[in-house]
Amino acid sequence: MKLGLLASAWLVGTIIGLRMDPAVLPLALLVLAAIAGGIMTRFCHWPLWPVVLAAVVLVAAITATADDDSLMPLATSDGQTVTMQGRVVNDPESTQRFFRLEVEADAIDRGSGFHPFSFRILVFAEPPPALVSSREPPYFRYGDQLLIEGQVQLPRAFAEFDYGAYLANQGISGFIYSRSVLLSNPNARPQKDWRNSIFDLRGRLSENLEDALPDRHSAIGQALLLGKRGRLPEDLVEDFRSTGTSHILAISGLHVGLMMIMGLALAAWIIGRRWNAYLLVPLALIWVYILISGESPSAIRAAIMGTVYIAALLAGRPGSILPALSLAAAAMVSLDPHVLQQTSFQLSVGAMAGIALVMPFQERVGIAIAEWSATNSNRGKTWLGVVMRWFAASLIVSVGATMATWPLVAFNFDRIPILGIFTTALALPVLPLILLGTLGASLGGLIHPVVGQIFGWLDWVPISYLMELVARFPSFTVSGSWVGSWMVWPWYLALTVAILLVRARGHLLKEKSIPRRLFRLPEDRGNGGSFGAASLAKIVFAITLISASILVWVQVFSGPDGKLHVYFFDVGQGDSVLIVTPGGKQILVDGGPG
Repeated sequence: MKLGLLASAWLVGTIIGLRMDPAVLPLALLVLAAIAGGIMTRFCHWPLWPVVLAAVVLVAAITATADDDSLMPLATSDGQTVTMQGRVVNDPESTQRFFRLEVEADAIDRGSGFHPFSFRILVFAEPPPALVSSREPPYFRYGDQLLIEGQVQLPRAFAEFDYGAYLANQGISGFIYSRSVLLSNPNARPQKDWRNSIFDLRGRLSENLEDALPDRHSAIGQALLLGKRGRLPEDLVEDFRSTGTSHILAISGLHVGLMMIMGLALAAWIIGRRWNAYLLVPLALIWVYILISGESPSAIRAAIMGTVYIAALLAGRPGSILPALSLAAAAMVSLDPHVLQQTSFQLSVGAMAGIALVMPFQERVGIAIAEWSATNSNRGKTWLGVVMRWFAASLIVSVGATMATWPLVAFNFDRIPILGIFTTALALPVLPLILLGTLGASLGGLIHPVVGQIFGWLDWVPISYLMELVARFPSFTVSGSWVGSWMVWPWYLALTVAILLVRARGHLLKEKSIPRRLFRLPEDRGNGGSFGAASLAKIVFAITLISASILVWVQVFSGPDGKLHVYFFDVGQGDSVLIVTPGGKQILVDGGPG
């Protein structure tokens, strides 16, 4: 519980720092005040946790405010031609027409010569003939130094989706379509490191899936196992989107959790549970899976959660998934505060929180079905009980994830898939079979193509079922344009309160006087709760401190009014002008004596 509170305080502070952009100096002064308050709290024997949580909120706000990732624009107008030098920093991915590269730029020429430019951009490029004749697809390699010439496309907003903000949250300045890409030094030996080996393995696994499965089936297999979605047909993607199951195609906690469960079962079967060394197998499996699947933020978050859970198993304390979720979210936000603004991160954390809420109900339903199967022990009803538990678990997980994420889906994508709960419940049972089949086909192809083909035949059935499900299931969606921030924030506040109540397991309801227990004074312990002059003085002092803190916070968060202000000063030697922009930035222009 304490870990969850600390992580939540860090997330709240990060939200304050990102949305309100307070000045760092007042926050630092408030941190010093929190330290002094903590010392006073210890002397008075008051609970220390409120002060600790307040200090964590302040430190997180300072961290988020100091993390300035303002991006330099690629071009001044849409369609401007630029020349850029940079290095490929991801695994190049094939799309329908181009190859998608993520490039760390070194310099850029917008028409007036090269200038330093140290930001990431997306490049959709056609390989030059020299690379096509000398390399295997995808022709480009991680670490290639490129000279790129092409037209810059400024990101546009699609309906309610701000594509420019989405790229900026990932540290990407924009994207370029280029038909002229050259290696800066074609004779240089390519730099080899562990990432090259991982990307080479990922490419071979992808090719094995293409050999073992038909095109549409292999595209789904590559998306689910390797995180490669470039070959997915548009009509298939729209089928998943319209039925509310597009989250299945994105590597997230669901996929990583299945990998961890399969790894635990395999290790327990081979090694046994007598030695804790068997836990190393699922730990290695989930992190290898993260590397070969593209290292998406949602997958990394899930891997951190899995690592915390395995560590809890090692320590003999496999508690709720909520502490692991809180730690994973706080760790990722600590490394990059702007990840908190990414829709994929919000959806992933929200879905896992919703699943955590419904886990007790899933356990109760599973126990009830198991008892029913035990009382009817003939073979047919035993198998029926297994199927019922499988479907009930899928339905409950789908309900929890959907109820926790529908406001974000409606707010960001302007649609609410009403039947998505049932479609997801019908799709989830075959997902482990698809992952096992694609894993077997891709790894079996490394041994011999025939081995990969055998697993491909087995995997064809569950993938075909998934494709037919999303194609034929009715796609009933309603507009989500009426959902605004006025509904999103209260909904997740209610979800947080529900999680805390479930976590407390009724302890709060057993207390006769919650306020009295939380704010009990030292005098209450010795005289049976009498209220004396010392208690009154402490309360007055506390109210004074709270009032002063409120005034300071109001001053800290009194942001700009959205208007342009220009102030002229007569400084004795000419004029001085202070310009305050609508965003609160200040520009001082001193004309000097001339």
